[in-house]
Amino acid sequence: MVKSSGVARSDIECVAFSAGPGSFTGVRLGAAVAQGIAEAWGALVCPVPTAESMARQVAAWQTELTEFHLARPSRQHLAYISTFNTKGGELACTESDRLLDLREFKSAHAVIHGRDLSLSALQVIELALDARGRWCDAAEAQPVYVEGDSPWTPNP
Repeated sequence: MVKSSGVARSDIECVAFSAGPGSFTGVRLGAAVAQGIAEAWGALVCPVPTAESMARQVAAWQTELTEFHLARPSRQHLAYISTFNTKGGELACTESDRLLDLREFKSAHAVIHGRDLSLSALQVIELALDARGRWCDAAEAQPVYVEGDSPWTPNP
């Protein structure tokens, strides 16, 4: 695909990926593929928080919102919830993803559900370009995990 696009491997400075949090297997695969490509091509890596990518879509199509929560499903009744504001015309994450029970989550601000959005590669690329200077070596690129987000429990 790179060859058919007319882009040379040497032109690729960075490989960006949606770092989650999200499906454990999905974010780990995304990180592994990005790390493998970057290592093989001598490029850097940029892990992009999934919520920030999706929040850009929300800010673009709901311009009247000055503060909103983005809720993305984790598992039964639980969601990754992050908070964003657009005061001053710039989108800013004011509270990073945390795992909360949607049945108990209350807020005066709009709650946008991730199931109503799709992840955009263009947004991931734009965020990676904005993060130039903070790109890392392939071995340092890690998925985003949220404390307490594991259905695994040890046997008593």
